Amino acid sequence: MVSNMPAPEIAIDYWRLPPDAKLLDVMYAVRSDETTHRFVNHSLANLNPSTDVNPFALREPDMHVKGRKIAFDRDEAAQYVKESHALMEKSYLAGDEPLPSQKL
Repeated sequence: MVSNMPAPEIAIDYWRLPPDAKLLDVMYAVRSDETTHRFVNHSLANLNPSTDVNPFALREPDMHVKGRKIAFDRDEAAQYVKESHALMEKSYLAGDEPLPSQKL
């Protein structure tokens, strides 16, 4: 049964799983990764490439967002970009890190 079979070493290394990971852990990792691909691809397909901004250029949504939605629609993508900018500015003003344009 997959819940008891040890994960292959290559899967442990690739997915950064704990040394005692099981094959079931690998399946969860793969499913999570595919969910990310689905979410990003469907979200980008909803955008107008001439006018909309890539919402994933600055950060990636967490698993709670990606696990509950198939994709961002255009308005959600625009809102996510605004939130990303606000988070970056807050971090910059707090002195945590430079803005990306200042990292050169």
